[in-house]
Amino acid sequence: MADLNSIENQSSEYPDNIALLLDEVNHVLSFSARRDEETLVLFGPGSSVASGKNSRFQKSDNHSLSDEEKIRQLCVRYRLRFLSVKLFSGEVPYEVIASIKAYDHQHSERVIQYYILAPSAFFLLRNQYAAPLLFASLGQGHFELICQWGEKLPWYIPLIRYPYRDFRSMVLSSIVFGFSVALLAAFAGILNYDSIFKSILLKVPVLILSSGIFSTTALCYGLATHTDFSSENWNSRFFH
Repeated sequence: MADLNSIENQSSEYPDNIALLLDEVNHVLSFSARRDEETLVLFGPGSSVASGKNSRFQKSDNHSLSDEEKIRQLCVRYRLRFLSVKLFSGEVPYEVIASIKAYDHQHSERVIQYYILAPSAFFLLRNQYAAPLLFASLGQGHFELICQWGEKLPWYIPLIRYPYRDFRSMVLSSIVFGFSVALLAAFAGILNYDSIFKSILLKVPVLILSSGIFSTTALCYGLATHTDFSSENWNSRFFH
């Protein structure tokens, strides 16, 4: 009888244990949901957590560090923006939210500011997955890469965007373009004369004219599209 009574007592305790377990699970889930909401506040108004898994998410495991000058050079080379996460309002992959929560937990002794390195289109919501990288500020112009997601920029992007790095790049691009046109004319047999002096004399105006056309076209395009030099707007929060 004693054994039967003990079995009955244990069976009667099972519902209570299950209820306690469910309460703990609900508590953990509600706490996690609150932490997600608190982390999402770091982003701009209207931000939300994207549903589903982001297949392009990649967490930084090597704790790579960068200073402001290196980031500026990267932005100028690829025409990127380096701005606070507060300037982005859109869907944020849950993996990014989880990475921020984990980083906050590891560095709970200080308040951390987060920044995103991405093309300006990312902040304008034209392409929400345009190779963004998430950084944490370490103070004194130093930053730590946390994670990245989205498509990687093609290798030819620096070449296409080279003229708009700064004024020096624009001038150099114009000269290279002029030389290329002059060389093509020489290979094609255009403006070639028996006299070397005449050949050079006629190719110099072609070089100057071609360089002028290139720089004028590039500058007009920049004015029409409000495209500034990357060295001037890499950390500007204003978009045209």
